[in-house]
Amino acid sequence: MYHRILTAVDGSLNAHAAARYAIALAHACEAILYVAGIITPEMSGKDEGALAQSAGTLVAETEGKGVPAHLLIERGDVIKTLDSLARAHRIDVMMTASRHEDAEHRYFMQSVPQRLMRVLTASLIVVRVVHLGVLAHPREILVPVVGGLREQAERTYLVSRLARHFQARVIVFHALEASANSGRAVAREAGARRVEAICEQLRKAGVAPHVRVVTHPLVGEAIMQEAARHRHDLIIMGASQRSFLTRWRRGNPVEDVMRRTPCDLFVWRSHRG
Repeated sequence: MYHRILTAVDGSLNAHAAARYAIALAHACEAILYVAGIITPEMSGKDEGALAQSAGTLVAETEGKGVPAHLLIERGDVIKTLDSLARAHRIDVMMTASRHEDAEHRYFMQSVPQRLMRVLTASLIVVRVVHLGVLAHPREILVPVVGGLREQAERTYLVSRLARHFQARVIVFHALEASANSGRAVAREAGARRVEAICEQLRKAGVAPHVRVVTHPLVGEAIMQEAARHRHDLIIMGASQRSFLTRWRRGNPVEDVMRRTPCDLFVWRSHRG
């Protein structure tokens, strides 16, 4: 499903750390990895050098793992250039970093993933790396089931490939608010039915998921509590463009987790949604 993967760096440690996940995904999917560096007019010579060094190091590391890689250094507007590269190289999924601490200094800020979601024809994974400098090797992957279950096959593919690559345990998680008249057993049964379809697909893909269902009025808070309490290493959340860009009446779980995640986070959006 993922044959060509694009990741982009800007010379920052944050973008470099996120790109390490792209290397792992390319290895897991037996895909080609394209490492892009976009030089913008406001970059200094030092910034350009850091970008080129980061991109070159990642390509060398990728090839050292037996994964084909290509280096793409371009000048121009970040969004337009990345979209153009994705179209030209028929990219299946792009991975980009997001971290609020970098917003004032780097182009990978909150608005960049949002703008990419509006124009990108490929699927998109926004990566938030919490512990910079630590080599990512998740052993516990938390998969919250939030909102709709569209493009379930692609989500199952992504989770199962990474789980097998890292030999990680997968926890499918669902938070729901029980009615005043229903007990925990009833809520748990309803939640288990909610996640059964994705669990069945994961089992067919060779991954035996664990299921955890809780009752909580705030979905985002429930996800973060689950990740912190059980020390999960990586959260993989699905999000449509609408859910990622707007706020719901009780808050947007994706935005909430993006801001305060206790561990590394993937926010995945299929190009079909």
